[in-house]
Amino acid sequence: MMTLQELKQKGYILCLPQKIRLDTGLIGKLTCNLHCNANALMLHVIPAKIFLSRGWLAVDDNGDLISLLDTDIDRKLALIEDISLYFALQQTKLPDSNIVVDILTEMPRGKKWNF
Repeated sequence: MMTLQELKQKGYILCLPQKIRLDTGLIGKLTCNLHCNANALMLHVIPAKIFLSRGWLAVDDNGDLISLLDTDIDRKLALIEDISLYFALQQTKLPDSNIVVDILTEMPRGKKWNF
């Protein structure tokens, strides 16, 4: 685990699933709660290679579709949980040093993934 700031300094790119369902009410609630939160926040990601090999599509920080043939695929990480939290964090502009990123090596089992 490392902070989002450290990940960006090492050249990693955070990617999102291509088709996601957002709950604006939840994002609003999380945004309000983030103003009062003193704890470190955690986002869960996996390497984009694993995400793409499962048949899902993802986009990078520029909104471009990524593929296994990208030259920098090893530096791309796909966000798999807490997508609403990620968008709430974008609205609050919290420093990246307060956000912890947990890099998983495999998709957690026992959960049906739909983004």
